[in-house]
Amino acid sequence: TDAAVKQAAASTQLELKYTSLGSTAAQTTQQLSQLNQVFILLSDQFGISKVDVTNIATEWAKAGASGVGLAKDVQTSLGVMTLGLTNASDASLNLIAIQALYGQSNEQLNQTVADLVVTTKIAPVTFDDLAQGIINSGGAARTAGVDIEHLIALLTTMAPATGSAANAGNSLRTILTRMLVPSKDAVSVLGEMGINMMGVAWQAEDGAQKLQTLAAAFVNLTPAQQGVVSQVVASRFQISQFDTAMRDIVDPAGKYAQVLDTLSNKQATMTEYSKQLTTVLSSDPTALKEIWQTLQNALTQVIIPMLPMIIGLAGQIANLATSFAALSPEVQRIIVFGLLFLALSGYVIRLTGAMSGLFLIMLKGFVWLFGLGEGEAFAPLAWLWYLFKLPFDWLIAQFSALFGVMAGGSAGSAAAGMGA
Repeated sequence: TDAAVKQAAASTQLELKYTSLGSTAAQTTQQLSQLNQVFILLSDQFGISKVDVTNIATEWAKAGASGVGLAKDVQTSLGVMTLGLTNASDASLNLIAIQALYGQSNEQLNQTVADLVVTTKIAPVTFDDLAQGIINSGGAARTAGVDIEHLIALLTTMAPATGSAANAGNSLRTILTRMLVPSKDAVSVLGEMGINMMGVAWQAEDGAQKLQTLAAAFVNLTPAQQGVVSQVVASRFQISQFDTAMRDIVDPAGKYAQVLDTLSNKQATMTEYSKQLTTVLSSDPTALKEIWQTLQNALTQVIIPMLPMIIGLAGQIANLATSFAALSPEVQRIIVFGLLFLALSGYVIRLTGAMSGLFLIMLKGFVWLFGLGEGEAFAPLAWLWYLFKLPFDWLIAQFSALFGVMAGGSAGSAAAGMGA
């Protein structure tokens, strides 16, 4: 019942946030019903609770996803969660941010997830860290014309120098912003390096190409000159990060080239991601979670339609309790003792019936064993029956007397109140 209530509450939140542009109210209701069935299948497939699946869908719905696109986005989030790369909350929020920064479709986002997963295998970075790095620098990177593959490569390259890909994202945002709007000093210094920042050739290059051009000229400078360029182009706070990026970008065996080479084969990265996901889903622990979740979802779907009836019954019980509390103490005691008497009576009746059957069997046994008539055989058993009844007769008499006294006391109190 608890799981059913939570699922119903999560579905209500999704319904409140769900918007399907161009659809009527009836069409929206139908879409939500169809999505609910899809979410049950996804819950069964990934072994993740229906409540978590619906909550993830709600986050995507708030971001504007709907229909088939919403289902695909939820599936992408569940895949990331299943691999243990992030938690439920970050799986949605980070992917929503990345999709918005680069204006990606469902398929493009899924490809980006595959690229990030494969990158974590060839570089000392985590999925969440890379995702945060993209979020920190994605706006400036996209404006500068750096596509997401080059951005992932840059973050991976700079992460060791900054401590994390998230910190690298902050540094890269500063560097790219200063390249987009160069200072007079930057224009002058790069001009001395043979790079005309105001020229057509430089302006025609995207952000990744500009970094490549800058790196090719940077590595031919003396250490002192490199220090000046780093300070002017990247600011004095990003000198080491800029220097690391410049050196790695032009290194054919560097991490930058390795990551770009890996991500250039989209089919291979998607195949590797799918392989990892299939391996986890087919493992024994996940299979057990899937079985348990399937059973829970099936039971919950039975209970959810009964919730109105359960709520109504609970309301009636609450009303009954409220009415009982409003009664006088004397009446409350009469009701309580009456209920106790009924409960005890049921026990006595069952026991008496059992003993009656036993005596009947004993009676037939005496008749057969001693050759007595039924009247002769009944005489000794009648005494046993009498002795057996004595405590029950006494107990019933006591309860009756107590009930009578209480009823009389209540009636007297009521009469005295009326006389007053």
